[in-house]
Amino acid sequence: MALLVLIACGLIFYFGRQQEDKQPAVAQQERAKVKFVSKSSKKASKVTKSRKVPTAEALLPRSPYQEKNIPEDSSRGEKTGKTMNEAAVEDYDPVERVLRTDLSEEERLAAVEELEDMDHSTIIETVIKALDVKSADVREAALDALWEVDDEAVNTPLLKALEDKNVEVRKSAMDVMEQIESPNILPGLEQALIDNDEDIREQALSILEDIPDHRAVDILIEKGLQNDDESIREDTLDSLELITDQDFEKWEEAIEWWDLNRNTFVFESDWR
Repeated sequence: MALLVLIACGLIFYFGRQQEDKQPAVAQQERAKVKFVSKSSKKASKVTKSRKVPTAEALLPRSPYQEKNIPEDSSRGEKTGKTMNEAAVEDYDPVERVLRTDLSEEERLAAVEELEDMDHSTIIETVIKALDVKSADVREAALDALWEVDDEAVNTPLLKALEDKNVEVRKSAMDVMEQIESPNILPGLEQALIDNDEDIREQALSILEDIPDHRAVDILIEKGLQNDDESIREDTLDSLELITDQDFEKWEEAIEWWDLNRNTFVFESDWR
């Protein structure tokens, strides 16, 4: 009997140990499962964060300004009542920057320099508008963009500049005409020939002397020789003698000679 009790106790102790050995294994398996699920969740979360989902706005066609990566100034756009793109274009377009009154004079002068790369019609339109700005330096500098515009349309901004009260602006217009020096600028030279500034008149005479066109001589006679100012008549007579290679004692003689020889007169540059 005592033997049976002893055997039973041994069996109970044995199976109890087996059960205890199984529990750590099960617990370890459960912890492994939890760890696996946790790692999978983190991985899925990481993938979701790294993958950007496109917004509806991103799927829309991009504007030309967005394609050029022009930053949008929303604050200024709101102040001016313009869209962000419109405000951004004004920040980068030299045509707009020349006319903006909120920029410093230095910034506007820098924009003027960029106008030279524009097409001629854009340059002319912009210069016409720029001649209305308050800064005389900007008006003067804007005319420099016309140096390569050998076109009759250039007379519009030139004539406007020649009416400017600031003599330096008018002289800048003369420098443009001296650079172009072609029959296309005759209307501007006609106006300059009667300017109240002596330097401008002399520069106009000098340019007219170098334009081999009968209309240039017509202007010299109509606006120069027949001017009420004696000094203008004398200077014009000198120019006519240089062009025609004639000596005139009186300005009336020059007019008479030109009336007789206009249709047959050949400029020296034509037969060289």
